[in-house]
Amino acid sequence: MMKIICFLLLLIHVVDAKASDELSSELNEFMVLQPISDQYFENNAYIGWMGLTYPREDWLIAYRDIFKINDETLNQRAHDGRLITNYFANPTQSIFQFSANKTILNDLFGYDAKLIELKDDLGGQKLLSFKQESLDNKRYLYTKDFFACAEYLDNLCLTKMLSRSTYIQKTIKRNQQLLDRFQVLVETSQYNYALFHNDFNASADTVPSSGMIKLIQLYLTDAIMKITQGDVDEGLNQLVLVRQWIDLIFHEKSKAALLHFFVNISVTQFLDQSMNALLDSGFLDTMMNDARLQWIVRPYAPTIGKKLNEVVLFEMKQDFKDVAYPYIRIYTSPAHQFTFTEEDEFIILSFLKDFGVILSPALEEIYTKRSQTAKEQSWSKLISLKRSTQSVDKTWLNTAPATYNTQSRSLDRRRGLDILQSRQERFLQVLTDWYQDYFQTLGISPKEALLSLNEIYPSIEFYNDYFNLLQILSSDKYLQQHLSPTFLEETLKDKVMPKTLEFAQKLSAYSDFNHYWMRLYEQQNYHQMVYLKYLVMKDKIPTKDIPMFLQNKGDIARHTISKNPYLYDPNTGKLSTPLPKNNKYLPVHIKTLRLYDSSIKNFEVIFPKY
Repeated sequence: MMKIICFLLLLIHVVDAKASDELSSELNEFMVLQPISDQYFENNAYIGWMGLTYPREDWLIAYRDIFKINDETLNQRAHDGRLITNYFANPTQSIFQFSANKTILNDLFGYDAKLIELKDDLGGQKLLSFKQESLDNKRYLYTKDFFACAEYLDNLCLTKMLSRSTYIQKTIKRNQQLLDRFQVLVETSQYNYALFHNDFNASADTVPSSGMIKLIQLYLTDAIMKITQGDVDEGLNQLVLVRQWIDLIFHEKSKAALLHFFVNISVTQFLDQSMNALLDSGFLDTMMNDARLQWIVRPYAPTIGKKLNEVVLFEMKQDFKDVAYPYIRIYTSPAHQFTFTEEDEFIILSFLKDFGVILSPALEEIYTKRSQTAKEQSWSKLISLKRSTQSVDKTWLNTAPATYNTQSRSLDRRRGLDILQSRQERFLQVLTDWYQDYFQTLGISPKEALLSLNEIYPSIEFYNDYFNLLQILSSDKYLQQHLSPTFLEETLKDKVMPKTLEFAQKLSAYSDFNHYWMRLYEQQNYHQMVYLKYLVMKDKIPTKDIPMFLQNKGDIARHTISKNPYLYDPNTGKLSTPLPKNNKYLPVHIKTLRLYDSSIKNFEVIFPKY
């Protein structure tokens, strides 16, 4: 939701309102609302993930049916123009939308049918939830209480877990149903394709939460406990399953949510820390040539960055579709031609913004210009509007504070809220009545006004150019690249209009290219070190030969971003590389740890000496 809010705030001063052009064929095709292909409803990890807590036996496919029903509803909403409303960007707008005359809103946006949720129609059953008791009567619950190896550089994590065996086994037992479901989910999934509705805001409310991290940590805990208690074979199988889960996001057919990439980076670090602790423990000494162990620690494919860029671009395109679709597909070709004064344009656009309409770039610019003019002119209609609402507005804003100073606190809160609600309703009624009279006098409905203004001040040139920017970055030539801000500016400055590039550079999604790339590849440094450690242990490479061994490994023994060689200390056996100066590029738990312990400066592992 924050991304689309940022998108809206940047629409001002982007477009020359005089510019008009035909929609490009590529953008025209993109703006067709297509349903999700049926191929993505089978063996898709995303569907099972969404239904993981569904209490019935059909949990693996329950979300598929719900999504299809909601998708049809949301596509109808889009056809009705509802995409241009931003219900939570501004509390004042929310008050207007939910308290004011619904006839006006329905005329503008269409009717708002309710979406189906997993929790609906369960007949008293509740969604499953993760269950954990406190350890040693602690006030708070932490995953590290059962998964001690979540603590970075904790050399005693396995010892702690063994000492808490009773607590851990109880936690595992209480969550066995979810753990079993996670295993079934991975075993039956072939890829991870996020199902997003054409209404991207609605999709954002249904993206799987990071609660999956907690379950996977317990699954890793179960695997570690089995290995330490002698069931190495089954423990390894579970560790393989976690690596399978991670790899699903990089499958050719996958297109995960950015949130899932965020989750996946942490899961990868947790698995790597688990493997490092198990390699140190000696429990895997007899399994060094086991194909499963080699498979778990093997390097990730060099194309993982491309998959990340695809996901960032997909979400940028969907954000764009949300705000552009209505002005390209719906609010076009008015039935009648209307002529507006500058005062009318200001009043109409103010009305639309008050009721939560996301204006097009051109209309936003016109609103800004007319707002400035309104400060310099004495417009009669605007004066009438202000007079009709001024007294009610002042009473509404001043009632609660005044009451608070003269009443007892508990009585004040009750009376203050009642008075506030009454004044709010009165204010909205006066405002709505004025606007109804105003539009009747003009002989036009609010929807017709928006249709007309969109035709008078089109944003097609900007829409074409911004979509062209997205298409440029979607080519294979750039998907393989680290799209840093400098690289993007050099690439795009001669390919799109300066205003378009300036707009894009201020979007949070634009910086995500660099942000997520750094997060993905900084973590890969630790993974590569664990892999190198495994090779040293498997082949029992003598300490004196390790420098040459590292040199022969090429990029696997170099920092993923800087390409500087990892540092090896033969005296301590430590292989290390400095952590990034910016904590936001680290997995969340390491970032948090560094806030409390400034001595943690490296990704590092310790090689045994042979």
